[in-house]
Amino acid sequence: MTTLSVYSGAPASAGDNTLIAAPGAGLRIVPVLVILQNNTATADTLLLYDGASATGTKLLTVLAQNQGDGIITQCTFEAENERMKRLKLTENKALVLNKAQAVATNCTIWYYLESTF
Repeated sequence: MTTLSVYSGAPASAGDNTLIAAPGAGLRIVPVLVILQNNTATADTLLLYDGASATGTKLLTVLAQNQGDGIITQCTFEAENERMKRLKLTENKALVLNKAQAVATNCTIWYYLESTF
C-alpha cells in the first residue's frame, strides 16, 4: 500500500524554494494534489519545477496577481485509451517552487514516493 504524505507551508523567498526534498536514488515524487495560493496583495509568478529551476523541467505556471489567486489541481489525467495517468517527477529530483517575489505563498502538496525500479 502506498503511503500518502503532505507538505504544507508558506515559503516567502524569491527564487527557488524546495517544497519536497529529493527522495534519494531509486525513488521519485508522485504529486497527487497541488494547491498554490498567493497569500499577499503583491502580485507574484509561481513556477513549479521538477528539480531546480536552472536545470529542471517546468511543470506549472501560475500568475497570481491578487491576494487569494492560485490553483488547485489534481495530478491525475485521463489518457486517450481511457487509462489514468499520473504526473511523476524524475528520479531523485526535488519538487521546487520558484517565486518572482519575496512574499508568502500558501502551498499544500499531497504526494507519495514511488520506486523507479
